[in-house]
Amino acid sequence: MDSLHLDYFDKATAYYVAGRFAFFAELTEVAGNLYHHAIEMYLKGCLVRAGVSEEKRRKLGHRLDETWAAFRQDARDPALDRFKGVIDDLHVFEKLRYPESAPLDMAVALEHKRGDIVIDPTFSVKHRFHLILGDLDDLVIALHRAGSVNASALMVGVEGKRFLTRANANAGSWSLAHEVQTQGMTFDPSKSIVRDGVRITPRTDIRDEERCFVALDRKDQPICFLQEHSHGWMVWTDEASQARYANDCREAVAMVTTSGHVA
Repeated sequence: MDSLHLDYFDKATAYYVAGRFAFFAELTEVAGNLYHHAIEMYLKGCLVRAGVSEEKRRKLGHRLDETWAAFRQDARDPALDRFKGVIDDLHVFEKLRYPESAPLDMAVALEHKRGDIVIDPTFSVKHRFHLILGDLDDLVIALHRAGSVNASALMVGVEGKRFLTRANANAGSWSLAHEVQTQGMTFDPSKSIVRDGVRITPRTDIRDEERCFVALDRKDQPICFLQEHSHGWMVWTDEASQARYANDCREAVAMVTTSGHVA
């Protein structure tokens, strides 16, 4: 149950990051649909944690309003009341999932905060859609709290983190304080093993972190990269590092193959 709950949050975060990218790329309809997917998955992750059966979750389909109502049956914190309007705004984006169902007479506003853009009331359209970045960012963090999930524990690559934290008032909730970043690569020192000055640690900017490692010297500069393949371990390094760290590279491979994984 715990694993499934986190799986929902992990997939939801992938949709959320993609939605933020689409927002900044001004891909209006796609951004709304991606956010719709993200919030639906976060809510269903909370329902898993609350013990709601798979049958009941499936019956909710993609109806965000009903999924929100089912979520609030367990999550009764009145602080969540402010997000009902956000859910209502997002729910209507389901109409834009397929071209056949998208109305021809519509206007879509992408706003960083509510009130940034006002659709002229005299503008002759029947369907008005609003996507408010700040409100959605607040909702996502509120759902992490409701689901007892630490946002910073979810796996997001370097580029993903860039769009995740861009113009995000909740960026601090996503920061990985235990991680170190160097040369565009992120790794977690808390999971390292050290021998003779060589530190092996899993890369956290690559999802399959237990099978991709970096060997670092005492100044946290990369010596070589290691990744497991079907025929054994492959080692990547530049010529200068190979000449300087030949013994360390061999030691790094020995450390990984001996330990099997980083504890």
